[in-house]
Amino acid sequence: MKEYFALICTILIGLQLSAQEKKFYSKDYGAKADNVTDNKTAFQNCIRDAYAHNGIAVINAGTYKVSKAIYFYLKDNNKMSIEGETDDKGNLPVISVDKLESVFVFESDPNKPAGNVDIKDLEVRGNNVPYSDSHPYFGKHDVYANGVAFFNLRQVAVSNIIVRDVYGEGINVRNWNYEKCPLGNRFTNVSIKDNKVMNCWGANPPTSKGGPSDEYGDGIYVNNATNILIQGNEVINDLSVTRQFGRAGIVIEHNCEGAVIRKNSVSGYDRDIHIEADLGGHVIDNNKLSGSDFSICIYSNMNDGKQQPISIINNYLSNEGIPDISSLIRVRGKDERALISFYAEHDSRKNSVISGNTFHMAPSSSIVGNSFMKIYETGLIVKDNIFDNDTRNKVGIYYDKEPQSVENENYKNVDVYFNKSIKTDFRRANNHFSNSSSNIRF
Repeated sequence: MKEYFALICTILIGLQLSAQEKKFYSKDYGAKADNVTDNKTAFQNCIRDAYAHNGIAVINAGTYKVSKAIYFYLKDNNKMSIEGETDDKGNLPVISVDKLESVFVFESDPNKPAGNVDIKDLEVRGNNVPYSDSHPYFGKHDVYANGVAFFNLRQVAVSNIIVRDVYGEGINVRNWNYEKCPLGNRFTNVSIKDNKVMNCWGANPPTSKGGPSDEYGDGIYVNNATNILIQGNEVINDLSVTRQFGRAGIVIEHNCEGAVIRKNSVSGYDRDIHIEADLGGHVIDNNKLSGSDFSICIYSNMNDGKQQPISIINNYLSNEGIPDISSLIRVRGKDERALISFYAEHDSRKNSVISGNTFHMAPSSSIVGNSFMKIYETGLIVKDNIFDNDTRNKVGIYYDKEPQSVENENYKNVDVYFNKSIKTDFRRANNHFSNSSSNIRF
């Protein structure tokens, strides 16, 4: 009897797993990889049926067109799984639009968020063109698209996706309530791993008449989320192609907490990583940040929640790779720009760590910044960093607020400045100067 019962259980489990793993193929719904046919309806129906049967929607190999965004409004947390099928050469299936239109959009109610989406092994292409005076979208208010967007959901996993040539956001994860989103309505898990976001950019710089500025144009954007992993991505805005900076490569803001930003390569944005209006607890480590004179922007708290410290460790930060193009516009002002700019209100980021990073100011780049770091926060722990200025320009490190410690730093052709009000004996030891100076004795 026990053997019979065990056999029945095994069969039932097998049937359940089989049902979960059932695949639904886009070609069976009429999708045509001729790069001409509008495949929106075919993809919608394939994904809808896979979702309804707890299966996986498979986009078959090939190159496809869609006229409008593949869109789903989700009301529960059952997983929606979408994956691409590679061709014999290992190429991912391509889905493209030929106008300012998002490719994938998954949405729910911002006040009652729901939805769990897992999407992988695809390439999506927008219709953006290099910057020129006649660019169709540049500088226009509220005009942008998304490669893959997740609005007001609960869980998101994006892996091995290529997103290219989108004017606006490459991968977009946000709750529409922004800073007013209750903490209980945040995304509970966001994983963005091993993707390539190529030439996705946008900007709306201020004009002499004022007006909106610095809108959406990010490689990867996340707000209102916890348990965030952004790892192993290439977020590259090739300035020799786009001829304009994007807004920011990776953005974490509005009530985000506990983000790990690790082993990414980011280049070609007004600032490579931007953190703002968050709750802290982030780790930014082992990233290569280049193609800008503004690598990491840590901005003010802007909310009443309790913040945790941030760790910035073992990154490579450099201005290298900026071509000589007269049209490049930097939105954030020169007084703020630095390879790391660290600003907080009310000492809300005290005990944060900047450690083990390599800062390099390269002479071959067309833009040479004047600052490695600008610190506007009390109580930072700064240690074991290398500051290497290979240019003839004067490059400084500026402490407007008193750190906890500055230890085992290596300075080459760098001037270190401390605000005159900093008079207490913070810890400073084992720092090494080569053709460098400080206005406080080390």
